[in-house]
Amino acid sequence: MRKSSISESAKLGEHVYRILAQVLKEAQFLNEPLEVKFNGITLVVSPEDSWVDLLFQWERKCLPKELTAEEKWEKARKEESEARRILRHVDNIRELARNHMYKFSLKRLYEITKLLVELEDMSGPVCWQQLAADLEFAGFKKNAWVGPRADLNTTQIKLEYIIGQIINFMSLGYSGNQICKMFFDDIEPID
Repeated sequence: MRKSSISESAKLGEHVYRILAQVLKEAQFLNEPLEVKFNGITLVVSPEDSWVDLLFQWERKCLPKELTAEEKWEKARKEESEARRILRHVDNIRELARNHMYKFSLKRLYEITKLLVELEDMSGPVCWQQLAADLEFAGFKKNAWVGPRADLNTTQIKLEYIIGQIINFMSLGYSGNQICKMFFDDIEPID
């Protein structure tokens, strides 16, 4: 089957409607079916096709593939597994924060910060505001060490600053941010 000359000349930013209209005109002019590939999707355009038929074909190919029952079950199982992993992660943060409330430990402070930064990269059910409230209850302060007098010169202050920033974001309903991760990555691990 002959390929349309249009698919070879399509440029970045061109709209599919315009491309399909041009290919249809070309197929009708040549009076033969043409193959067109656009944005990774291949269509066969016949001279008898209407522009509406082509749009329907295009949209049908763009739709996500319908999952089989087995694929749906597997997807649900993975989502449930990820949700449980996240909940265990959050429980670990809460447990470390409660222990930190009673006895200070730089290693524990480091572990809490590490878990919070890791949590940022996970996707799933987290009630950010509740976790922020739990951390504040354990004695951590939102926006700790922020301001003109802040001097982030010790590991403890740096960790408290990062946790304070993460609490600030969580209290607004977001996870932490990549800046917190960047600051954390600059801290030497504490064993």
